[in-house]
Amino acid sequence: MVRTPSMASLVVILFLGLAPGLFGQSIQVGGRVGLVISRLSGDGDYDTKLGPYGGIVAGIDLGPRVGLYPELGVVFKGARTKFLSTRVTPEGNLEQTTFSETVSLRYLELYVPAAFQVPLGPGSVSLRLYAGPAVALEVACSAEVEERVETFSPLGEQLDTTEGLLASGGCGGEAGSPPVPNFTATNGLDFGLAFGVGIDKTLGGGVFSGEVRYDLGLSDITERPDDSPRNRGFQFLVGYSWSVGRP
Repeated sequence: MVRTPSMASLVVILFLGLAPGLFGQSIQVGGRVGLVISRLSGDGDYDTKLGPYGGIVAGIDLGPRVGLYPELGVVFKGARTKFLSTRVTPEGNLEQTTFSETVSLRYLELYVPAAFQVPLGPGSVSLRLYAGPAVALEVACSAEVEERVETFSPLGEQLDTTEGLLASGGCGGEAGSPPVPNFTATNGLDFGLAFGVGIDKTLGGGVFSGEVRYDLGLSDITERPDDSPRNRGFQFLVGYSWSVGRP
């Protein structure tokens, strides 16, 4: 299922166009790329999933060592989970079936953290601590269910193994109807908080950054009555920014 992020795009265009004039000073603009390690909290047994991140950021000085760092990025989140069922075949063998589901969620996420800079010695390196709200618009959701069937004799000897893709597609079907994926009724918006720490170093005509961020989702991503999964994840990012606008 794909949603069009037209409203979020409009907000970004207005922000980038008006920010230098509103603050009457130069700002830092740049980009971030990195790795996302995401999972879902809730009653289910969820494993982590890896995904990429890419975004743009603006650094605005609010005072000595204090700044605002609004950032817009495309974030790949999701999780993996497994379901196990067993039965005894008419021949008396034990048949064990494992369903492995991978849910992939893609968001256009806006972060608005406030940051505090701590110089590290007399050089051009500083530590940046930040925290703030985040809102994410889901732009795509997909899921895959893989099946692995193992057959064992009454003595525990493995007789046969088969595996394959059972179902795949967008999150648009009926939830709770196997083998349709479980996360079909996803919500379009996710609200949360972001906390992070970064190292900034002046390099050339700009600033090189490396940082670690924790993304804490506060909204249920589905409306299922039997579970309340929420996004969780670490982001490992590198980026580069430079000054624009008034000096």
